[in-house]
Amino acid sequence: QEASQFRRVCGKVLQSSVTESFVAMVILFNFLLICMETDGQAERPDRSSSEPPAWASDLMDVCYLCFVVELGLRIIVEQRRLLKSRWSIMDFTMVVLGLFEYLLKWFGSGLTGLGIVRVVRLGRLLRLVRVLKLFSIFKELRRLIQMMGSCFKTLFWSLFLLLLVMTTWAVIAVELINPKVQELAAAGYWEGCDRCRRSFSSTFDANLTFFQTVVAGDSWG
Repeated sequence: QEASQFRRVCGKVLQSSVTESFVAMVILFNFLLICMETDGQAERPDRSSSEPPAWASDLMDVCYLCFVVELGLRIIVEQRRLLKSRWSIMDFTMVVLGLFEYLLKWFGSGLTGLGIVRVVRLGRLLRLVRVLKLFSIFKELRRLIQMMGSCFKTLFWSLFLLLLVMTTWAVIAVELINPKVQELAAAGYWEGCDRCRRSFSSTFDANLTFFQTVVAGDSWG
């Protein structure tokens, strides 16, 4: 009875708006730390041996501890139902990957091979998947993503139709416009433009030219 009461208390804590908002802020803060760490590594010439600042590592450790505590509470509340929730499985995967990263850091300091470094960085990048959990926390954001998802099928077929029409005109342009373009290029009209000569030299180049001028609206004169 005490165990079931403890589970109910943990369930209320997890389902409270304060906890959800706190977890959302931790996810966003962890995302910001990963961005700062990635930028710092990119600025160093030797990325394989670079380490983030001590304060950034400490804050990322705190974020990871929050993720572990949240997952522990979910295991207590959901138990076997944990395996039926995609978000819970994702949380479990992220915690295991983070644990693997810490094990490499603690016991694999001498393993400086490129493969180990890539595994560690892959674990850090996969933490970004936790940002998707924000979609289930904020109702307005979740509805926006759902509406965007319902439009993907229409957008896909619209893109397919656009490519079909553009490719048709690209074939016509290669047959009719390209010979004239080559004559003008040979006469020296586009000496400072390397791409002008090959703007309609192939179907791909013609498609790229149409997309750049018609769809993107670039170089309208």
